[in-house]
Amino acid sequence: MKGFWKIISTLIDFGIPFSVNSTMDSIDTELAARIRRDIIFGTIKNSERVSEAQLCDSYNVSRTPVRLALRLLEREGLVKRGEGRGYHVQSPSIQDIKQAVLVLGHLESLAARL
Repeated sequence: MKGFWKIISTLIDFGIPFSVNSTMDSIDTELAARIRRDIIFGTIKNSERVSEAQLCDSYNVSRTPVRLALRLLEREGLVKRGEGRGYHVQSPSIQDIKQAVLVLGHLESLAARL
């Protein structure tokens, strides 16, 4: 797992956006980006249950942007709505890790050409 998150962290360092539409400046997309980073860097752990109320308190925002951010992250596959209340952080699949390694390999070859 550490290798996967290191790759994702490297992609962030290269400035690769991790949102569906990175040009939007709305509160929910900014919040989704903050939650995404916290998941990637381990502040929010894999398989951890996160509730809307918990995120409202942590990020000092109302429930509406939290709900919208969680829906966005669910579409991206980072979180999954649990049975009952709350969401769970998804662990990356083998396919996700393979794709991240492939992307990193392409980035490294492009960087070597510069």
